[in-house]
Amino acid sequence: MKLLKPAFYVASALAITACGGGSGDSDTTSKEANNDAPQASNVSIRYNTEKTLYTGSTLQGMYSYSDNEEDAEGASQFRWLVDGEVKGTEQDYTIAKADADKAIVFEVVPVAATGSQTGTAVQSTEVTATLRQFVPFTAYISENERTTLITDGTEAGTFSVKDFNTAIAKEHIYYSIQFGDKWLMNLDTSFYGKTLAVTDGTIEGSQLVDGENLSQLNPYNFVVFKDRVFFTGTDSEGDSELWVTDGTAEGTQLFLNISLGYLSGTTPNKGLPGNFTPIGDKMVFTAYTTRTGTEPWVTDGTVEGTHIIRDLSGDFYGSNTSYYFSFNGKAYFTYNSFLYTSDGTSEGTHALMNSGPTNVSAHTLFKDKLVLVATDDGYNAGAGLWVSDGTAEGTTYLDSKTGGDRIYYIVATDDHVYYSTTSALYSYNETEGVKLINGTHYSITELMVLNNQVFFNATDGEGYGLHTVENNEIKLVKKPNNDSVNAQLVNIFTLNDEIFFNADDGIHGNELWHSDGTETGTALLKDILGGSEPSHPSTCHLLSTICRR
Repeated sequence: MKLLKPAFYVASALAITACGGGSGDSDTTSKEANNDAPQASNVSIRYNTEKTLYTGSTLQGMYSYSDNEEDAEGASQFRWLVDGEVKGTEQDYTIAKADADKAIVFEVVPVAATGSQTGTAVQSTEVTATLRQFVPFTAYISENERTTLITDGTEAGTFSVKDFNTAIAKEHIYYSIQFGDKWLMNLDTSFYGKTLAVTDGTIEGSQLVDGENLSQLNPYNFVVFKDRVFFTGTDSEGDSELWVTDGTAEGTQLFLNISLGYLSGTTPNKGLPGNFTPIGDKMVFTAYTTRTGTEPWVTDGTVEGTHIIRDLSGDFYGSNTSYYFSFNGKAYFTYNSFLYTSDGTSEGTHALMNSGPTNVSAHTLFKDKLVLVATDDGYNAGAGLWVSDGTAEGTTYLDSKTGGDRIYYIVATDDHVYYSTTSALYSYNETEGVKLINGTHYSITELMVLNNQVFFNATDGEGYGLHTVENNEIKLVKKPNNDSVNAQLVNIFTLNDEIFFNADDGIHGNELWHSDGTETGTALLKDILGGSEPSHPSTCHLLSTICRR
């Protein structure tokens, strides 16, 4: 069956008769007109052009068949070429993971059932697919069995990859990070404790990173730096130090024992590295020693290039800096309430300004500038906004207009910064200033940006739902449960151009939902446990906000 109606062209046949003499015999020669080969036109690839084309999607080859003599179509030949290599010979083709970022072309050779049977191959314009990402999570798949699953955002692509336990499964993922085409996880199992695990999204490629002293490593603070993952790990003696891994047992090892010696007896000192902040070819972090306390450190990815940056406190109590983030190739952090900056050197580590944002608790990037949540001019913690280009001269205070209420969430689209207190939502840009978004809503949480549009959980007093902003008005996208005022949407994250969250629709229990930002495109992704019992998907490790298991 062709997906486009074939077009036919009709040509008349010309019979030529010639008369001869001499012998008196009449020699009639009939010449048939040339029979043209069939043609293929309008060759194209059909898919939803309004959305990103991902691996796993099925493409349809489209074409029109024609033949000048009205010869019916026979078994036309199809080929799918990926970077010139033949990958399929049917009219439909499902894009494989290996096809990501490669040129995909549909080719058809028209074949007639009679006459001149084979035409010339015609190809479509190429298309390119983006690799469909996946994320790991844990959920109950039976009453007493909680295990690790993955989802790529489709129902078929949501399944259990591994039971890492040998007893009744009670798995939780506490920390995770995407590393190339894999995910590394701190997986808490009832049998092994908190250990390092890896998954590539397949059952075969999901396993514990097993090795000497790795069974209860309790890895956390994952960060990708120079093609490896650095993290805080605890050895068999209880010493928490700087570790590194490439996702294999052989490539997982102690990077540096920062705090040598023992507190007393057999209890080791702990370096407790954290706040990992890559800035170009360096990474700033914090670590503890008995001589300096907790202070900023730096590494270039080598043991020799790892050292303290500066003893800010000058004593063994430590500076206890906090809230680290990077901007324009520098690290920023809070020390003694004030905002500091560091390029990884002692001389390049100092207060941003003598006065300015204090107790920074959140930030977002907007039009090449920082928008910081800090103390306001009335000394209300977390209620003020500062806009900064990273310099003292370019850092200015902005009235958030929250009336001293604390800001809990802040995100940015290309056009606006959005931030929320528990009872109101606001927007800001340089042209409009700060504006209150209209709507009688409260419990506004889990702000998230998808395709340059803000989405969030909120309630109007008659049930929680997924909301967005249109024309400075809060607009409901969909309520999963219209009959409950307590069914909040939690653990919101984005994946493959969709939003995902936990919700209870009153029928299936707490399960994983997805949305493309429209009412019709918001639905239960999969009833993992089945029936009315909830599977309680845990995706907290994917988020930077406090979430619920």
